[in-house]
Amino acid sequence: MQTHLRQLHLYYNEAAFSPEFSATTDPLIKGVNLTPDEQALYAISYTNPARTLLLDKTTLVVTEPAQNPATSTEVVFGRLDPHSYAFTLHDYGDAPSSYGGAPHHLVNQDYVQDRIRIGATVDGDTVFMASSNFNGDGASQTPRTSDEDGMSAAMKNALPGLWNGQTGSYSIANIPVRNTTANAATLRGWIDFNHNGTFDTNESAEANVAINATTATLTWTIPAGVTSGPVNIRLRLSTDQSLLTSLAIPQAASIPMFDGEAEDHQIPTLPVSGNIFNDVNANTILGGGEVNIGTLTLYAYIVKDGVIVDSAHVRADGTYSFTNVAQNMATATVVIGTNSLALGTASTSVNNVQNPANTPAGWVYTGESSGATTGGTDGSLTINVALAGITQQNFGLQRIPESAVNLQPTTGNPGGFNSATVPAGAFQTSNVGANPNTQDYDGGTVNNIRITAFPSNANSITINGVVYTNGGACPPAITCTAWPVGGVTVPYTNGTGPTQAISVDPIEGNVDVVIPFVSIDNTGAEDPTPGSVTIPFRTISLSGTVFNDLNGNAGTAGTPEGGEAVINGTNAGGGLTTGLYCMLT
Repeated sequence: MQTHLRQLHLYYNEAAFSPEFSATTDPLIKGVNLTPDEQALYAISYTNPARTLLLDKTTLVVTEPAQNPATSTEVVFGRLDPHSYAFTLHDYGDAPSSYGGAPHHLVNQDYVQDRIRIGATVDGDTVFMASSNFNGDGASQTPRTSDEDGMSAAMKNALPGLWNGQTGSYSIANIPVRNTTANAATLRGWIDFNHNGTFDTNESAEANVAINATTATLTWTIPAGVTSGPVNIRLRLSTDQSLLTSLAIPQAASIPMFDGEAEDHQIPTLPVSGNIFNDVNANTILGGGEVNIGTLTLYAYIVKDGVIVDSAHVRADGTYSFTNVAQNMATATVVIGTNSLALGTASTSVNNVQNPANTPAGWVYTGESSGATTGGTDGSLTINVALAGITQQNFGLQRIPESAVNLQPTTGNPGGFNSATVPAGAFQTSNVGANPNTQDYDGGTVNNIRITAFPSNANSITINGVVYTNGGACPPAITCTAWPVGGVTVPYTNGTGPTQAISVDPIEGNVDVVIPFVSIDNTGAEDPTPGSVTIPFRTISLSGTVFNDLNGNAGTAGTPEGGEAVINGTNAGGGLTTGLYCMLT
């Protein structure tokens, strides 16, 4: 007697029904690998009326046990003839559907073909269980655990990830396999190097698996066009010659094979993130109430072997993040730039934010840090990505200080080697146009000013008792110091002015003495736009008359006889009369 079962679902022989018995809408066969101690399997038939059946793998007898809640009165259906009944069971991959199902036929007249497999187990799948993270098969198999055991966690952890422009080779060593068939088999693997959602012919590697072999190694030559992203891997083992690279079958990654197993694996990417922050105290470490900078147009790059392999725009909140960073990527660097560049560009093209020529206007670069560890001031951080993401890769900037532009009231030129004191407040307060006062921002302080050049129209400038000249005459009985090339730095009380006295000796005549200076904040940052103090010096004009004061009234008023005569101070030749001088004291 033959019993025709349109479809059959297989389960372990358990005392109670499996909850999966309710899944009667599955369109294909579901099965598990039998071991010698498993004598029978439950089965569900989709014949009408529905029955719960028991299949004995040794006797090939299908029964409907009385203890099961069956709707039929029949108990024994008889022996199945394996040659007249098409009994099928497959193992599938579980990558996303774009990669194809990769079915492997598992069952022959012994029902489960276990003689050729990857890893320690192989099981049957109801359908191709596509999944975005390559674990649909293992995640849904019951009652057994996953058969995706060809690559252990340790093996995956030892592998590198993928990054843009990667070159060289990629190997997966000592993949556990079993081949107890009578034929040599092929292990072929694919890696989606360009992340286009398919396993292309130039993305495969193969290894011969001899009879009774237990391991195999796959080595790929990395093709051009690698992109950053997860390592998406498919492994297929079979004696089916369709797997052979030499046959150049373009669908070899997905077409059915008459034996063996398919396994899909994924090595995920890791995140790297950090902040661009206002480093008020200039210690390069984010903390103490310091906040991120979100108003600047900046770009973060990961550089590997001198080439940009990933990029991210710094967000409006001052954060940046990379999500597709390869695991086990050593000695890469994070660099912050002010220009947008394509992947694959040489890192020398980055306008590094630490270069004053590139630093955003109004800011100065202070340094970088990894968490609480100071990194340096070169605008890059070395990262060694292992098996976990990296955070707090931070880069600090600070707003630069401002320098006042001040015009002092006009004063008389003292002449000679005489100096005029410059008020301290002149360096603090701006009174010309819309120029800001001397100040720092966001809690920073101005600690010094630097007089950048020798004042114009001056014989000398005296700072804290030191008289500086710039090639001119030194006042008598004074020791003078030549003006230094880099100028003179003067301590400064924030919000008040210099703490040391400053005075200037102007040259003769009507001149403006201009003292250029820059403020220096607590980070050592200088205002790139100098301020100035300008002092207008003017000569004083005196005039009068020398006369014969006949009436003794000390004035020219009065008309004594003959009148008060003006004394001519010149002789007939136009020269001065001896003995007549006017002296201003």
